[in-house]
This record gives sequence, structure tokens and C-alpha cells, in this order.
Amino acid sequence: MVPRPRRSRSKKEKEEEEEVLSIEGIEFVADKAVKFDVHVNDDEDDLSRPSESQFAGSLVFLPQSRKRVRTSLHLGITDLLEDLGADGESSIKVTLVPRYVQRPITIGRIKIDELGSKMSESPPAFGESEAYAAAESTSKKVVELTEFPITLDSVISVTVPRLKKCRTKEEKEEEEEVLAIQGIEFVADELVKFDVHVNDDEDNLSRPDNSEFAGSFVYLPHRRKTVTTSLRLGITDLLDDLGADGDDSIKVTLVPKCVKRPVTIGKLKIEFLK
Repeated sequence: MVPRPRRSRSKKEKEEEEEVLSIEGIEFVADKAVKFDVHVNDDEDDLSRPSESQFAGSLVFLPQSRKRVRTSLHLGITDLLEDLGADGESSIKVTLVPRYVQRPITIGRIKIDELGSKMSESPPAFGESEAYAAAESTSKKVVELTEFPITLDSVISVTVPRLKKCRTKEEKEEEEEVLAIQGIEFVADELVKFDVHVNDDEDNLSRPDNSEFAGSFVYLPHRRKTVTTSLRLGITDLLDDLGADGDDSIKVTLVPKCVKRPVTIGKLKIEFLK
């Protein structure tokens, strides 16, 4: 059971803040596909189908290389709780259902957050028939960190400063250097995929089996609901392979592969996780 900070909110309060189920510290080795479903107030002996209200969403991660990934999943549940008649309850039952798990997956914690009105049921302001096919775009641009949040409408490269460099072997064993891509926001009724490259040539991008390829973000279509999530990729070994451990910064390139609706990237930064 997960406690709720507030219940029985007014219509205005719900419009101002979305109640969000946050699953944080999802950690696994990324060389195998990973998928698990998330259900709310469901019967674990007779789980609901994805079209039913109890089904909150899924985490899907396609295989890349043998690197450890740490990420999180944030799912808006305001309308879900109303559909279930559970808005007045002090807690919710969250059921995680592994669908494709071949290696151990660690879940750090589950909690309820309240986020601003950006997480709304309303889709972005453009027509149903308008194509937003960034995946087919060949345009490229170099931006500054100060320009984020930014829409992923082309291949985007940005320089990200590193907090520490030239660490010892012991320091690297104690803390993993992590590239954090936060505030990834999109409407979840279409497949979303983008790749992440580090210190790569955006005019001649490396293949997934090369060191410059850090990983991918993949989200399978669900409901017409805005999702905000994040992706964290371990880059300690990657930087060693590239001979870049002594550099003050890294160049990160985001490459849209399947983006049919606007995808916003909130910010990029380097973290160190024990």
C-alpha cells in the first residue's frame, strides 16, 4: 500500500496539480529487454487489461549493451482514481507485474507526488492529422544547457559539464557516474524512442555496439495521457573506453528514432550514484 499525501481534492486543485505515482530507482543491466506493468487497486489474481482503469502503465526498455541503467517512471493517476471511485481513499494498492525480466531488477521506492498542471489530459496544441515525425528529420542543431527545456524535434547535441574527473579505480567502484536525462514529457498514446550518444559525431553516428552509444529511451503506447519520466545511464565504463575520463565535459547527442508527437526534454546533468 502506498499512502496518499492528499485526498478528496476539489476540481480546481486537480486541474492545478496532477497526482503522480512515482516509481524511482529502477535499476538493471541493459543487455536484455525489460518490461513490467503497473496496476492500481487491482486484483492480483485477476489482473485488468490495459484498456481498463486499473492499468496505470508500463515500463519498457529495449536491450542495448551490458551497462547498468538507473531510471524512474512517473504515471499520472488523477483520472484513474476518479474512474475507480478511489479519490477519497488514504492509500492505494500498487501491483508491479513483470512481463519480460531475464535479469534482476531493483525497485528503489514507490511514492505519490503532486506535479504542476503540465501533466494534463489535454494533448499538445496541433491537429489530429498533423504529422510530427522528428524521426524522419535530418536536421541537426547544437544547443546550450540554458536552452532546456527543449523539444526533441531534431538531432540535438549539447555539452554537459562533469563534476569530477580522473577518479581512481576505488572511487569508480564506489560511485557510478551517471548521465541523467530528466523531465522527458510526452503524450503516451504513440510509441516514443530516442537514442543517446556520448562524444559522438552527429554526422556519422555510431552503432549500438560502439562505446559512443550510451543507450535508448523507449516507451510503448498506452493511453492519451501526458507522461513525465526520466532516464539515467551509467557512463563510467563508457568514458574509460573513450579515453575521456579526464575531460571537463561530455557532448551528449539525442537522436529521435520514433517521435510522432512532441517530446520535451527538461534537463541533462551528471550525477554520481553509490
